[in-house]
Amino acid sequence: MNPSIPTNYFLLSVTTAFLLFMLSGCETPIELEVSHLDRELVVYAHIEVDSRNLYVYVSHTRSPGSNEVFIPIENASFRLSRDGMPSEVAFASIVYPQPGNYSLYQVKSSELIQAGSTYKIEVSTDGDYPDITAETVVPDASPSILNFEHFNTSPNGLDFYRILLDDESSADYYQISLEAYDTTGTSDMQVIQFSIDSQSEINHFPVNDAASYPLGGGHLFDDKGYNAQEKEIFISIPKGQIGANDISRGSWKYRLSLSKVSEPFYQFNKRVAQQNGTFPIPIFGTPPNPYNNVQNGYGCFSAQYTSTHSPEKTISE
Repeated sequence: MNPSIPTNYFLLSVTTAFLLFMLSGCETPIELEVSHLDRELVVYAHIEVDSRNLYVYVSHTRSPGSNEVFIPIENASFRLSRDGMPSEVAFASIVYPQPGNYSLYQVKSSELIQAGSTYKIEVSTDGDYPDITAETVVPDASPSILNFEHFNTSPNGLDFYRILLDDESSADYYQISLEAYDTTGTSDMQVIQFSIDSQSEINHFPVNDAASYPLGGGHLFDDKGYNAQEKEIFISIPKGQIGANDISRGSWKYRLSLSKVSEPFYQFNKRVAQQNGTFPIPIFGTPPNPYNNVQNGYGCFSAQYTSTHSPEKTISE
C-alpha cells in the first residue's frame, strides 16, 4: 500500500477548503430590481352584419409573475368609423365589471354594420391607459346553404348529415355551429355538439366556449382547398343530446348557422386552439403567440356575416 495516498487526499481537502473560504469572502450580494411593465389595454370586440350592437370586453395587462389584481375599467369611451368616415356611436354603457377578469360594455352604433366595409374602433380611458385602435374587414357576402340533409345512421348511434354550400369565393374563413330548437317554444334552445368527417377535405378545428370569442361551439374552417363553387361538408351528430321525451313530441328541429368570419376572428381562435392542443402545430413549427390586431394594446377586433338554415323534417329518435 502506498502511504502517500492518504496524505495527498488530506492536502487536497485543506487546499479546497481554503480556496472556498477566500472566495466566500469576496462575494458581494447583488440585488435585482424588476420594474413592473406599464399597463396596456386588452380589448376584444366583434361586429356582425345587419346589427347595431357590439359587446366590447375591456381589460388590462398585468406584469408577469406579479400579484397585481384587475382594476375594473369603468370610464372607457368608444369611437367607430366605416371606410374612413366616422360612424356615430348612439350610446355605450357598461354592462358589468367582471371581478378579476374584464369590464363588459354594450356599444350601439347609429347605423347597421355594412358588409364589405372596413371598420375601425378606438377605445380611450381618459388617460388611464394608452388609447388603442383596431381595424377589421367585414365579409362581403353571406354563404348560402343549399342543402342540409340526413343520409345515414350508424350502429353506434351517430347521425350523418350532408351540407352543401354555394360560395363563389375561394379563400374565406367560416364558423359552423348547430343548435336544436323546440318549434312550440316551450323549451330552451340547445347547442348541439358534432364532428366534421375527414371526407370533407377542409382544414377545420373545434372551438368551445372557452376558446371561441364571442361565439362558443361548432367548428372553424377555411375553404382554401376547394376549387369548385359548391362545397360539401359531412358531419356526424351523436344521439342523446336531446331528451327522448322531448324528441317524442316531434317538435324539435336542427338549425344550422354558417358564418363567414374575418381573418382576425379565425387567426385568434386558431392560435387558442393550437395552445389548447385541438389544432395541430406544424412539425417544425414554433408554439403560437396570441393573435393581436390591436394597435397600442392587445386583443382582437373581428367581424362575421351569418346565414341560417333549418331542414323541414323534425328530429327523430
